[in-house]
Amino acid sequence: TPTPSPTPTPSPTPTPSPTPTPSPTPTPSPTPTPSPTPTPTTVISEVVTTTVKVISTVTITSTSIVTQPASISTVVETVTQTDWSLTIVLAVVMLVVGLAVGYLVKRK
Repeated sequence: TPTPSPTPTPSPTPTPSPTPTPSPTPTPSPTPTPSPTPTPTTVISEVVTTTVKVISTVTITSTSIVTQPASISTVVETVTQTDWSLTIVLAVVMLVVGLAVGYLVKRK
C-alpha cells in the first residue's frame, strides 16, 4: 500500500512593512531683537607710577690663617728736637713749679 505523501504547508504570507511616520515640521526661529545702541562713555585715565627699589646686601666673611716667619729687626734712630719742643717742655715745667710754690705759700 502506498503511503500518502505529506501535504505541503502553505508559505507564510508576507507581513506589510510599517508605514513611515512623517517627520515633524521645523518651528521657525525667533526673530532677533535689535541690540541697543551704545552710549558714549567717558574714559578717565589715571597713571600710577610705582617705584620699587630692592637693595640687597650680601656680606661674605672669609677667614684664612697664614703662618709667616717672624723677623725682628732693630732700627736705631736719632731724633733731633727742635727749639719749639724744648720751649714747650720748659714752659710746662715752669708752670707746674709756679703752681706748687703758690700752693705752698698760700698754705702757710
